[in-house]
Amino acid sequence: MQVWLEFAFRSGYSEAAFYQKYDKAYQQILAQLVKMSRQPEKWTIG
Repeated sequence: MQVWLEFAFRSGYSEAAFYQKYDKAYQQILAQLVKMSRQPEKWTIG
C-alpha cells in the first residue's frame, strides 16, 4: 500500500497533504504491528 501511495504522489495523482496524511497513518500501523510481533505475550488472551 505504501508503494502505491508514493507512486500516486510522485506521478502527480495525489497532492502532498494527502500523501503525507496516509503515509503517516501507514507508518503508525506498521510500528504497532512490529511492536505486537516483538511482544506477543501482551497481545494474546489466555
